[in-house]
Amino acid sequence: MQLPPTPAGAIAFDPLRHGNVHDLLAEADAAMYANKAARKAQRH
Repeated sequence: MQLPPTPAGAIAFDPLRHGNVHDLLAEADAAMYANKAARKAQRH
């Protein structure tokens, strides 16, 4: 099954990478905090 592309910065459920919704949420949280840290570093 081919999944549609997601917008830049979006995390979508991928059964090949995510065993369950908790894995999806963990990846999304990690991406959110990494993005937040990168934006904060650019301001200083």
